[in-house]
Amino acid sequence: MRSTSLFPYALILAAIALIQSLLTLNLIDDITNTRGKPNRECLAQGTANVVGHFFATMSGCAMIGQSMISITTGHGKDCRVWWSLFSARFHLVSLPLDRDDPAGRARWTHVCCL
Repeated sequence: MRSTSLFPYALILAAIALIQSLLTLNLIDDITNTRGKPNRECLAQGTANVVGHFFATMSGCAMIGQSMISITTGHGKDCRVWWSLFSARFHLVSLPLDRDDPAGRARWTHVCCL
C-alpha cells in the first residue's frame, strides 16, 4: 500500500479529533461561563500531534471525560498541567519495559487514563 493512499484517511481522523476537541471546549465554556480560544486550541493540538510523532507517540485530542472531571472537581487548568507532567513521567518510565511490544505504549496510556 502506498503512503499517499493513507492521506485521505489520516485527514478524516484528524478532522474528527479536532471536532471532538472543539465540542469539548464548547461544553466546558458553557459550564464555566467563560470563552475559550478555538484557534489556539487547534494550533496547540496540531503542533503537539506533529511534535509527538518525532517521539513515537500516538496523536490525541481532548478527552471529554477527563475534562468534565477536572472542571466539576474544581481543579481547572492546574489539573491538566499536573496530569501532563505525570503522564510524561509515566511514559518515560514504561518506555524501556515496552520497547519490543508495539501495543505497550497504548496499554500504558489506558492504564494512565484510568
